[in-house]
Amino acid sequence: PVENELETEAPAELASENPMEPETEAPAATDPTTEEGEEGETGGEMVSDKTYVGFVSMDGGCMVVWDEDPRLGMDVYLGECDKYNHDWSYDEDTGLIHTALDDSMCLQVGFPDAEIIQGVPLRVSFCEKDMRTQVFDYNEDYNGNTIQLRSGVGAELCVGHQGNTPDIGDDALILKPCDLPGVVWSEG
Repeated sequence: PVENELETEAPAELASENPMEPETEAPAATDPTTEEGEEGETGGEMVSDKTYVGFVSMDGGCMVVWDEDPRLGMDVYLGECDKYNHDWSYDEDTGLIHTALDDSMCLQVGFPDAEIIQGVPLRVSFCEKDMRTQVFDYNEDYNGNTIQLRSGVGAELCVGHQGNTPDIGDDALILKPCDLPGVVWSEG
């Protein structure tokens, strides 16, 4: 068992029996080559000509969508780096981080309208460049690379795995203080 200093819970009305499996299913994207800025039938922002890379934790493991068929609200966790579901594309201009599994789905902090605090889990949702909880900075500094919300409440926190030691395949990705273990990433 991993010691976990940061505990979180989804709002009761959004929680499912299995926290790794949300109840809402996302419709499939129609055409991942839609011109930049156009909206696909799913409502997510679609961007063409992307390069997808894995975000690799310096503690081991990759940023992974729980399943290879992403659905709205599905958790993002620290998983093995050997599957297609660990590839992402970061758009520096918009700050969106798209999953290669469905280009209309992006990394999001928590649920819409939820309080953004330490310990809030990351999920996938339809890409919306105007939704603050989906707009990230990928910062390069002397410690390595960190992923943080671009602005507002929570921008001082970093994306990292639960606890201080990684449990690959089990740890949810959450917002946590940038000076704790598990918040440094590289592209791989």
